[in-house]
Amino acid sequence: LLYPVLPGLLDSNPFSENGQVQIPDDVGSVLSILTKTLHLVKDFHVHPEISLQLFTYLFFFINAFLFNLLMERGSGGRFYHWSCGVQIRANLDLLMDWAYAAGLGELAQSYLLKFSSAVNLLATPKENLLQVRNPCCCSECEYDQGPCRLQIILPNK
Repeated sequence: LLYPVLPGLLDSNPFSENGQVQIPDDVGSVLSILTKTLHLVKDFHVHPEISLQLFTYLFFFINAFLFNLLMERGSGGRFYHWSCGVQIRANLDLLMDWAYAAGLGELAQSYLLKFSSAVNLLATPKENLLQVRNPCCCSECEYDQGPCRLQIILPNK
């Protein structure tokens, strides 16, 4: 169920014409699936450790799927622009807001870290990135990405 709607986190524009954040349909579908899953787990009194393992897997899958899709699609330069990064960041924030409201925020934050880090890079203005001398070797860099992936993203920004 998640597989066909997850690309919406990359493709959907969460901003209305007046600049307000709204939940795009595809992002809403992802949130709906997660909400229904959470309700089913609670309704059927699934053991908390099994519930935690289930959401661990879901967040791991979301992270891996979206990160790989971003790397795959971005090779053409389509996503490696500040405006796309801001849109993806807003969609990811909607997912994180859901996770925190559901009591799963820290788990989601932990398992969505690679995708979130890549999106943070995309959503950072080029001028700020240019101030970093060598983003691949910066020991204080908050982005947990390897040099190869950074070189894929940054030159096109």
